[in-house]
Amino acid sequence: GSSVNITLPLTLAIIPSLIVRCNGRRFAIPQASISELVRVKVGERAEKLQYVENAEVLRLRGSLLPLVRLSTVLGNVFPTTENEPADDAERNTNIIVVESGHLRYGLIVDALHDSEEIVVKPLGKHMKDCRCFAGATILGDGQVALILDAAGLAAQTSLTSRESQDTAEIDDSTATQYAENSQTMLLFTNDESEQFAVPMGLISRLERVRTDQIDSVGGQEVFQYRGASLTLLSLENHIKALTRPKLPRMYVIVFRVGQREVGLIAPQLTDIRRISTDIDTTTFREPGVIGSLVLDGKATRLLDLLELTRDAHADWFRDAAPVEADHRGNAPTILLAEDSSFFRKQLAGFLQAEGYNVLACEDGKVAWDVLCHPGKPCDLIVTDLEMPNLDGFALTQRVRNTPSLRHLPVIAVTSLASDEDVEHGKRVGIDEYHIKLDRERLIATVAEYLRSAARASGAPAGHHAATMETYS
Repeated sequence: GSSVNITLPLTLAIIPSLIVRCNGRRFAIPQASISELVRVKVGERAEKLQYVENAEVLRLRGSLLPLVRLSTVLGNVFPTTENEPADDAERNTNIIVVESGHLRYGLIVDALHDSEEIVVKPLGKHMKDCRCFAGATILGDGQVALILDAAGLAAQTSLTSRESQDTAEIDDSTATQYAENSQTMLLFTNDESEQFAVPMGLISRLERVRTDQIDSVGGQEVFQYRGASLTLLSLENHIKALTRPKLPRMYVIVFRVGQREVGLIAPQLTDIRRISTDIDTTTFREPGVIGSLVLDGKATRLLDLLELTRDAHADWFRDAAPVEADHRGNAPTILLAEDSSFFRKQLAGFLQAEGYNVLACEDGKVAWDVLCHPGKPCDLIVTDLEMPNLDGFALTQRVRNTPSLRHLPVIAVTSLASDEDVEHGKRVGIDEYHIKLDRERLIATVAEYLRSAARASGAPAGHHAATMETYS
């Protein structure tokens, strides 16, 4: 018979991206570079868009964010077409807040389109000097879209990290505290009157699907994707929510639970923005809902993706390993250092629900005092990074410099984990980094470290009554 060898381009990267339009042409921006999306209405321009030393800036939550107009940067290469009016006085201003290393600025585009997973193709040699572009991709309709490089765009406009930092900060301590005690959320509506939020750090990608692509098999909605079936969740089946409208197209929020991918149906996306964690954890609290807050005058419920999945597929969680006893034969004790009351309560609840004893401390200084108390031994430390009195880096350094404590695993949970922070954390002795509210990964990491410690000590596995103590 015949033998056929097929060579596949495995080195090509596939990345989730946001498709935008500028000067009548479409471009792709990698979602990894996107912090949030901001829309400034026509009537808000005078208040929010200003000039500082001839540089355009956006007034955003008490800080000034440098702005770069994509139409200006690409004007010579891609001039405005006849179908794309240059005068945008009557249009809302779409701003994409991007981050690249130490750079953080707002990129103004004409319009936002869909999120897509794109195949990155390298640029030809004739475009090697175009620092604004990182590559190209072919969209579903056969058109070519160039992929924008956040750092290259900033360099093209002579925006440096120093200028970005100097211009953006009005009150550095206030801005840092806000950023650490906030989360980037994807907002969407299930019904026009109900808004929900999901932490962006938990989302693998977004898919836009046609309604007729969603099948029902045995009472379970699924979406056929890349030769496999993606299990879908509908909010109205698991929490108190109105039935979603019948739309020709909807979005699917794809996230991971263990080795599985799950999709949450989101009929209409509203926004991506950083949200303060000043959250009401009582009014709308139910399994699958962490709490609620008011955004733009609308009650918004923060979803717990793991609980929603547990409610839909309880059988996936029945084989979870029991909590390993510590060397004393008791349930392991975890020291939690977190200055945000919301995150402290949520993280402590996650750990306690798994059977661990939790010593919850409101900052690093209190945590250090508890560690030094001979009657409060612990088996593992979970710490925030940005905290008053004593931050997570300094706390970890003290632990590693103390012979009786240096064996303790330290897991950092944070909203801000730059490459510089990760490197600094490794130097002082932090073992793992996790995004706040990523419950599954945190629990899996805690269990892995404690299981290793229990086996080393020869302690048996078992179930124990969990307790929580709070220190301030």
